[in-house]
Amino acid sequence: MIAEIASGELDAGLLWGPVGGYYAQRADVPLRVVPLVKETAGPNTVYGITMGVRPDEPQWKHRINKVLAENQHDINVILQGYNVPLLNQEGELIASGTADR
Repeated sequence: MIAEIASGELDAGLLWGPVGGYYAQRADVPLRVVPLVKETAGPNTVYGITMGVRPDEPQWKHRINKVLAENQHDINVILQGYNVPLLNQEGELIASGTADR
């Protein structure tokens, strides 16, 4: 789809943010990624990524949460490097990774 947009065959495309951001950043022509964070029609495409631990291992949960919290800035920098749109808990765009290229 990115190739068709870049060539002019398509005027726009609808992709999942991380995929669209990644390929738009690497396209041969400037492309703009516009996250649809306020869109209410259709299926919800904004969601958090989660992981789980076994209920009988709460120490793992606390350790993982601590490591994630301590490294959140670095995680965001890596995701922004791949042009992944990032949202806060309220669903508002917080990353500059969606800028024009």
